[in-house]
Amino acid sequence: MERGEVINTHALLKVINAQVDEFCGSAEVETRWRDPLIGIAAADDPLFEKLKEVVSPEHLLPGDLLPGARSVIVFYLPFVEGVIASNVAGPMASSQWARAYIETNQLIKRISNRLAEYLLNAGY
Repeated sequence: MERGEVINTHALLKVINAQVDEFCGSAEVETRWRDPLIGIAAADDPLFEKLKEVVSPEHLLPGDLLPGARSVIVFYLPFVEGVIASNVAGPMASSQWARAYIETNQLIKRISNRLAEYLLNAGY
């Protein structure tokens, strides 16, 4: 794969799904997710500037995090409905939501590391 060649989102989604499946196979993992979503954008897309308006003026942009970046890969892991429904009442997060938060962050780290490995092996 040549640098600058279009990244195949289907291949990236396969990498993500494989990590989700492997992670969910662990007996300790209770959280379940719906199908992941993925998107790719140009790192210099002007829409990123909107983050400074809608989130915070100090919000970092892709080029701030990785100077010279040309693309941004974003993935989203939506919880199953039961996790969402567990967190609707009361001022504190439900125990199911709290566990899902921790497990999701562990999964995000695994996916990110695997995607980085995949992209490096593909010549990026």
